[in-house]
Amino acid sequence: MPIPPDPFPEALERHKARWEEYDAQRYLRLTDDFRGQPKGTLAWRGRLIPGYPRIGRIFRLEQGLAQQFAGPFWMEEKIDGFNVRIFRSGDGMLALSRGGYVCPFATDRVPDFIPMALFEAHPDLVLCAELAGPDNPYTQGGPSFVTEDVRLFVFDMMRLGCPGFLLQEERRALCEEFDLPVPRTFGCFEPGDWRSILGIVEQLDADRREGAVFKEDFPLGHRTKYVTAWSGIYDIAVRAEDTVELPGDFFTGQAALHRGERPGLRRPHHHRDAQRDSVLPQQTGRFHPRHRGVPGPGRASGPLLAAALPARAGLRGNQRKLRLPRSRRSRRFPIVNLKPPC
Repeated sequence: MPIPPDPFPEALERHKARWEEYDAQRYLRLTDDFRGQPKGTLAWRGRLIPGYPRIGRIFRLEQGLAQQFAGPFWMEEKIDGFNVRIFRSGDGMLALSRGGYVCPFATDRVPDFIPMALFEAHPDLVLCAELAGPDNPYTQGGPSFVTEDVRLFVFDMMRLGCPGFLLQEERRALCEEFDLPVPRTFGCFEPGDWRSILGIVEQLDADRREGAVFKEDFPLGHRTKYVTAWSGIYDIAVRAEDTVELPGDFFTGQAALHRGERPGLRRPHHHRDAQRDSVLPQQTGRFHPRHRGVPGPGRASGPLLAAALPARAGLRGNQRKLRLPRSRRSRRFPIVNLKPPC
């Protein structure tokens, strides 16, 4: 067996990697971020397959874009699905989950969307894609524009053993040459273009789309995402039956993140200062771990939850109040008023 590439020998010693097996092929998988390599990185037949890094999230466009980007970036549509990495193994293709497991379902479906000719011409290529649709066994629901089966969308590319991503122009050329399915690209922007970006986000929200991803155009460039208000409410709706199995802040957090009337803008009446708004730490434009609960009854959160939670989601009889834990550190339980939608 080939000697595993760095950092796997040390990762094994420190219990940050473990051996896995698929179809009689043993491989190493990072179980946690280690030495600059993200969780899910693989050592496959002596070659390193980079993991897909976690990316941040912007909750207010004006503040977040200015904080996270100093120059131009590309804006693409974010697809609601299952993240996979696709690479060549022998005469076929394999698909990995984000955690680094070989996914039999995605591996079986990849030939329906990706021509083997791509890997014959570029054997060291790794595709980063989203598998989305109602027949996806790993996620509930899916994009509104995928009404049956599943579809695949290639949103990034890497190379074996190389950190970082291919540049936008090279990736676009390969996608066009091999007719690969891709998400929509809205163009290249600067942080100061947030109003134009807001217009695109509002249209995504109206069209019931998940959101957008912003990417700097160099191999190790920064990436972050913005999720629409509709997506947050949709997440609540599809997970309502799992109320008792999920932490309370899953629901209160989703509702609280979208209290404003327009995505990306603060409502003057509700967001006059940071103390009253547990969602918006103005100094960063990002979500802060302590901002989990809905402060008090919450004027907008009640209608949002009422519209999303069906009667079977933990409510009994004519009950119209749902008690959810504010956070793990607090024993106080905020009361969210649930009123039936008009």
